[in-house]
Amino acid sequence: MLQRSQQTAEIVRAELAKNSHPRSPILNEHESLNEMYYGHWEGQPIANVFPDIRDISSEWAKGNLHAECPGNGESPVQVLERASECLLKNILRQKSNSGDSVDHICIVAHARLNQILISHCSGKGLSYMKEYQQGNCCVNVIDWDPESERFYVRLVNYRDHIVSGSSGKL
Repeated sequence: MLQRSQQTAEIVRAELAKNSHPRSPILNEHESLNEMYYGHWEGQPIANVFPDIRDISSEWAKGNLHAECPGNGESPVQVLERASECLLKNILRQKSNSGDSVDHICIVAHARLNQILISHCSGKGLSYMKEYQQGNCCVNVIDWDPESERFYVRLVNYRDHIVSGSSGKL
């Protein structure tokens, strides 16, 4: 898990516990929910790789969703496979500390992973992932219906909780 995601998850958990949330918050890290691996572009200033990222993003928008980032990087399809398997097998079927089924989960992740999950859960498909803008600290709500075994996207890129110049606390 990237450091910023870890810090945000800790803040969310602390706030829920402090505000007497009815369920004891559990923090689990799942490597399958890490941000897309960008291969050779990892750690590079965005300005240095922006033309390349724009080109591969264009390929993805055209439907070439198996196109991988150079240097053993991932494709959107690879990210979706690992992330959706994690969601379905690990998160949705886990139990809370009290033994009850988990009916609310919070995934703290980065933009591309969020875009991939939202485009898939919406039913539109991965070629629409760029339609789902993701600002820093945004909130997305995706419901899972166990009867139909489908996800429903309810809220995307909600940022009203962010106050300009705030300390970054909830």
